[in-house]
Order: sequence, then C-alpha cells, then structure tokens
Amino acid sequence: MKRLMLVGAILLAGALALGWQTQPALAVEPQQDDLVARGEYLVYIAGCVGCHTPLLPDSFEIDTSRLFAGGVPFELGPLGVVFTKNLTADVETGLGGWTDEEIKTAIKTGVSRDGLHLFPIMPYTTFMNMADADVDAIVAYLRTVPAVNNAVPRTQILPPEALPQLPYLTGIVAPEPSDTAARGQYLLTSVIACTDCHTPVNPETGAPLFEQYLSGGQPFEGPWGIVYGGNITPHETTGIGSWTDDEIERVIREGVRPDNRVVVLMPTMEFSHLTDDDVAAIIHYLRNDVQPVERLVPEAALNEGFLIYAEPEATGGGPASPVVLGVVIVALLLIVGVGVAQSNKKKTAG
Repeated sequence: MKRLMLVGAILLAGALALGWQTQPALAVEPQQDDLVARGEYLVYIAGCVGCHTPLLPDSFEIDTSRLFAGGVPFELGPLGVVFTKNLTADVETGLGGWTDEEIKTAIKTGVSRDGLHLFPIMPYTTFMNMADADVDAIVAYLRTVPAVNNAVPRTQILPPEALPQLPYLTGIVAPEPSDTAARGQYLLTSVIACTDCHTPVNPETGAPLFEQYLSGGQPFEGPWGIVYGGNITPHETTGIGSWTDDEIERVIREGVRPDNRVVVLMPTMEFSHLTDDDVAAIIHYLRNDVQPVERLVPEAALNEGFLIYAEPEATGGGPASPVVLGVVIVALLLIVGVGVAQSNKKKTAG
C-alpha cells in the first residue's frame, strides 16, 4: 500500500505536468428520462473525459476530434506505464465489439473483457456502488461516441491479486431526485468520489478512517507545494458549518474559497457541469447528514505561481481560474482505492 501511495504522488505530479485544459461543453442538457443525455452528464461529472481523451500535439488542450480515444499515458515510476482505454465505438480498438455487460463489468469491477485487471487509476472502487440505471446510461452514451481507431497498449503492470478484487454489485437503485439528502450522498460516494480526497486515511494501510468521514487533513505534496484535503463536515469552526450555501457552491463549481483563494487540485472543471439540483443535493447532504468533526486542517503551503486569489465580485460562469486536469482526482484514488475496496468487500461479506 505504501508503494501505491508513492505512485499516487508521482501521478499527481504528472497530472500537473500535463497542465490545465478546458473541456467541451455538454452537447445536451441532462434529462432524467433521456438515457443518452443522462449518460453524457455522468461521464462528464465523473471525470472520464479528461483521462480518456488525448491532448492536442504540443498543447495542454484535449483533442475533441478524438474524444474518448484513450491512449493517455500514466507514468507509474518503477511500476511502469499504463494507458487509458479507447472508449469509442471503434470495433477493432475501442468498445464497438464489446457487449453492454462487458462494459459494465469493467466500469464496476475494473476487469476488462480480455481479463485484464485495470490499474485503480480507473475509479472502479467508487463506481462499484453506482446505480444500475446510471451505468446503463453511461453505456448508452458511449455507444454514441464516434469511432476512433486508436490501438492502446495492453499493460498489466501488477499481478491481478495485488489489485482490488471487487464483486459485481447489481440491483442498486439511485435515490429519487426528490430525496435530496440521499441524492447528495449518492453523488459524493458513488459518482464523483469526494470521499477519496476528503476522508483521512490510515497512513500505513490506506484504509479510510470513517469515524473522521470528510474531515480532511491528508497532505498532497507536489510541484504546487503542499495542500491538505479540506474539512467539509458541518463543524462550525474547523469545517464548512459557517459557510453560506453560495460559498459552498462557489468552491464546488469554481474552486474559490470564501477568502477568494483558488484551491489547488479541486476538479472544478468537471464539477462545473453539475446541475443546480445536484449541487443543492450535495450541499444539503453535507449540512444535514454528515457528522461534524472538529479537525483543524493546516493551511496550504503553496509555491510561487500557485497562490492565486479570485476577484471578490467574481460569481458564476464556471471556474474563476484554470484548474488542474480532471485526472488528478482519479490519481488521488490510488492513495485510498485499495483501502476503500477492502472496506467494501468486508461490508459485502457481512
């Protein structure tokens, strides 16, 4: 596990080296009764675009003509290199020859059609709890992605037994939009993986410390300096209990704190696509259903060029400054992914 934590740090540095980039706007508004539109929405807010779309040559912008064509390399130090998969409808090199069930199995368990066990850069430890209908929607959307012939190297850099072994959970139903608190919890824990950055972990095993759920404090060190996962429990003095709803929404959508400092590593480019109702559900859940935890998180120690303040009057309209590529959040999953998977297995067994 310590080795995976080292790999996580390497990945974070690599993600920053890629620079900042924008993502294309959603082609359609997500509608609950439109399967393809729903899938597109989920793919964007879960950060799939940033990992699975190549960059333009000599640029930090994603190549929208090769959306989801894969092949993005992740240098894992002494472990080697893994490449994100081609998710387009290409029969030869993408998902065009896969069945729906094979795609869903890869999403929820990390096991590819050919038996390859995907490295947990792919956040299947989160997606394992995604609702059946939402996974179906993602598959429906991916079927519409234009085919791009792009052969991606097959790499199994660790033996399968060293990676999370997850059950294929079915029969999961997403909460109704009217169930605001449950909807917020579902989004945080099964789609956008906020728990992975904001819940402290055991430094020896990487297992989440659920008694300190969402209280932050874990350090992330890299070229930016050192930052800490924020305490997003409703504690009045050390968490977000004294923040207004607008202030919480601004940090989610724009990555700007109430003191106007722009946060580092917050994937606001992805979260800027969240609907108003889903943001409201997340805020409601954090305020009303998360236990306040008194945990004072150290201030970030940022290197030159990373300490940025937004204009006080800046509101709405997307990120107030460039934000780190969405792959950062899935890189962070390496730090806690195995621990989460082990915890989920114990719960399932029990």
